[in-house]
Amino acid sequence: MNRKPIFLTQLNNPTVAHDPAPDEHASLRRAFESLVGALHAAYRQRHGGAATPDDCIALSALLEEFLTFIAQSDAEHGADAPLPLADGDIACADALRACAALEGWLNRLDLAACQNDLDTVILGISLWAMRHDCALRVPEPMVNALARLANRAATRQDVAAAFALMQGAIEHLKPLLAADLEQSNPDRPWRVLHLNFAITGIRSGDGLLAGHAFSALNAGLPHEREGFYAEALHLARQSRLPDEMTALIQAQHEASVGRH
Repeated sequence: MNRKPIFLTQLNNPTVAHDPAPDEHASLRRAFESLVGALHAAYRQRHGGAATPDDCIALSALLEEFLTFIAQSDAEHGADAPLPLADGDIACADALRACAALEGWLNRLDLAACQNDLDTVILGISLWAMRHDCALRVPEPMVNALARLANRAATRQDVAAAFALMQGAIEHLKPLLAADLEQSNPDRPWRVLHLNFAITGIRSGDGLLAGHAFSALNAGLPHEREGFYAEALHLARQSRLPDEMTALIQAQHEASVGRH
């Protein structure tokens, strides 16, 4: 996981609306099938037609089974209702670990072009867990996917969508991670998610969104405030962000320094 992987860049205004997929589960299934097909084809091409290794096949089978399960569960219990299951969070954790392992296969087979499909699956699983109030005990894949989603954003509309997902993730993970007991680990999900949330707020160009993200950062990572705002202010001036946004960052920086 990279530290603060989202960049401060100016954005274009949206020109084409991005309509949501008419069937969320069908969209996840298409992304999964595209991903698995590309993995098998790349392995055969690289290894002279050899069959994909059993461990990769097992990971794919686990994910396929989980996607089938969540589609059936939503059909039976509703898309947002609490699940009458004791081990939903365990199954979700297993699925997200499988996604992380498949990302390793993408790296080995030079399949960076398939990362979007994998991120679609990761975020689909994570959002399903959040809707059904399942604990996300393996948050790293979601945090990384959200960072990549924000980096790919080309319009303010896209950034706002990533911002909303990060906001929901922070609220969902708060009971599990807010104690922030691993402060010696700079790559811990709680830290990276808050830093990326604040950067995404800046990139949105919206003072209200940025202010909300800054408040979350100040509450969630109080010891990180001064360093973050000093760096963000330097980058904002270099990137020539609008004066209003630069002033917001400067005010936060001055407030963080004034605490001493």
